[in-house]
Formats: sequence, structure tokens, C-alpha cells
Amino acid sequence: MSAPIDPVRAADSAAATYHSALAPVVAEIYAGSDYLQVRIDDGFIRVACCGSNDLADWKSNMHTHPHRFGDYGRAHGGFLKAWEYLAPKLRDRIHCYAGLPVMLDGHSRGGSIMQIASITIANEWDEHPEAVEMLTTFGAPHPGDKSLCRSIEKACRTIRRYENRSLPFPPFRDPVPHTPPSPRYHSPGKATLLRAYGLPLHQHSMATYRKSVEKI
Repeated sequence: MSAPIDPVRAADSAAATYHSALAPVVAEIYAGSDYLQVRIDDGFIRVACCGSNDLADWKSNMHTHPHRFGDYGRAHGGFLKAWEYLAPKLRDRIHCYAGLPVMLDGHSRGGSIMQIASITIANEWDEHPEAVEMLTTFGAPHPGDKSLCRSIEKACRTIRRYENRSLPFPPFRDPVPHTPPSPRYHSPGKATLLRAYGLPLHQHSMATYRKSVEKI
């Protein structure tokens, strides 16, 4: 079963992690201020992760030294640690849906966490199909090095990575997908560029991304 490419639906899923207005949630997972919502969506397990919520998240975002992630490459230290806290809780909560394919959505920090999560789910969780059916991110920063990004691309059947911009250079684009600003860091797949106006932080908001994907 192939997942339909529906960026509005994915945006609604990611946005709901901030306001919980999308029905029905079958599980909620917390690890500090990192937060996941789980839904069953047309026969898929849909997992969404929110972006930075508090000072602890921003401190974690600053832990940019890349850490070895098994044989998959080197990952952003803060994002990898967040996923390592979330992973056992998520696996325990979705075990009852073993066999269903998985879709992952995330905004900002949450998108990068979901990118790393796709590797674990596809390669190490035997109760689910071999690949994550779809990974959709909005304004996600780089999750790690080239090797890690290749591992993410192998783990996912489809990757949709969205970035807002009005012009291709600062200050006319969402700056977050271009961080950390280091040649060691990369992102998986090819970005789909969306048209959005306003200051960089406005372009980065999930509400703006939700409006932008309606125009695709």
C-alpha cells in the first residue's frame, strides 16, 4: 500500500503537535519537552513531532557536535539524544499496531528528529515494514552528515522536505533548514521550495508552512 502524497495532510499533522486540534490521537509521547502524537490514518501509523518548545530544547539544539549513530553516519548530538529518549516510548505505544506502515511528519527540530527516527524504525524495529512509507518535514535543520542522510534516504520510500522562502538568500528565506551552518551537515532528499513572505521567523512558523502548502 502506497501512501498518498498530501502535503496539506502532513502539515495538519505537524501543526497539531502545537495545538492538538486534529482528531483522533491514539498516543502521546513526552520526553522532556519533546512531544510526539500518534494517529492511525487510512491504515498507516502517522507519527508527528513538534519543534522547539522551551529553553531546554534550544540548549539541545546547540549541541551540534556530530555523534556516531551506529553504522548509519554521524547525527546532530542534540537531535540524536532526543530521539534516543523518545524511541523506546514510541515503540512501546505502537507495538499493538505491528505490521502497519509508518508515516513521519515534523516541523523544525521535530522534523530532524523524525529524519533520524526513520533509520531506527526501518532498520531495527522488526514489527514494522522494512521502510518508512513517507517522511515529511517543514523547515527542518540538517540532521547529520552525508552518510546519515544516505541512510535516511534508504530508510524512506518517499521524502518530502519543505522550505519557505521569497528569495534564495537571507533575509528572504527560512534560515532554520540551513543550520547548523557547517559543511559537515547535510539534509536528505531534495527540498521543495515554497513561497512565503515576511521576516525569517514568520517564514519558519508552522502556521506559515501550513498556508504555503495550500498553494502547491
